[in-house]
Amino acid sequence: MTTVPVVGTRFDGVFEVEFLDAVPYEHLTLGLHAHASTGQSARWTRHVAFREHEGGTLLTVTNRGVNLEDVDERILLRVVKEIQATELYGIAKLLDQPRG
Repeated sequence: MTTVPVVGTRFDGVFEVEFLDAVPYEHLTLGLHAHASTGQSARWTRHVAFREHEGGTLLTVTNRGVNLEDVDERILLRVVKEIQATELYGIAKLLDQPRG
């Protein structure tokens, strides 16, 4: 997947996403490889757990393998979390619509 470069970092906007594991109604695990124009790329694992909660579904998203000592990776994580929040908001809006 190609997006725009992450401004202020070495990440050039090229990502590889791989489905590693999925158990219906339980969890989904993805591998994320963020390419870098210079220096080391980032390799993370995203684990999404699904759980019934108050008549709906609670998602718990965990990004593992993030090097928090690396300023560029911290910025990338913030960008990824913002995109993730926007995606989940859109999904929630769709799920809140009545079936028709």
